[in-house]
This record gives sequence, C-alpha cells and structure tokens, in this order.
Amino acid sequence: MKARLIGCPVIPSQEFMDLTEYRPKNINHFCIEVEFGIGVLGEEGVDNYSLTVCSPSFLETVIRASERPIFLRGYMLQESFNSNQICSRINELVSSVEGNSWAEVDKELRKWFISEFD
Repeated sequence: MKARLIGCPVIPSQEFMDLTEYRPKNINHFCIEVEFGIGVLGEEGVDNYSLTVCSPSFLETVIRASERPIFLRGYMLQESFNSNQICSRINELVSSVEGNSWAEVDKELRKWFISEFD
C-alpha cells in the first residue's frame, strides 16, 4: 500500500481556507496549523492528519517564553512562508510512505503528523 495526499492542506483556524490562499502578516515570523487527508493510492477512504508549520523565529519565541525544553512531533519548520513549498514537501513525504497494511502506513505517517485519532 502506498500513501497519497488528498487535495491541498487547509487551515482550520481560517474557516478551512486552502493553504495556497493564505498569507500570514509576517512571512518570516508565523505559525499555522494545517489539516489534510491521506488515503491509499487507488482506494477510496481517507484519514485526517495535521501539522503545525512555523518559522524558526516563531519557535524561538515559544522556547524563550517556555524557559524549558519542548517536544516537537507534528511540526514542520520553514524559514519564510511559501505555501507551494509546504504543500510540495508534505506531498513528497506522504508519497514516500508504503506498507503492507494501512496500520503500517498509518504508523509511519504518525512519526511526522498528528492523526485525527491521536
């Protein structure tokens, strides 16, 4: 089984706006959560996953405010906002995932993304 991305990621906090339509106020200091569906190539059905995409400068702000170590599963870092690069990188990663069953594919996807079932 080979994973496939279903459509372009959307932004829940922006009424599920397509990621390619979104522009942050500051492209070098941003943080957004994106959601997207992943299914199996050639089959119907989809599970939803999410990922927080932020700039290193935003993450630095969070770390300094926390004053202690933080965990980062489910994050993607990008120096400056570029929706095409974000979509492309997510698609590239998803397309590289294969397994003998959906359980194996899902287990691999959860290394990077947050599942709707987490």
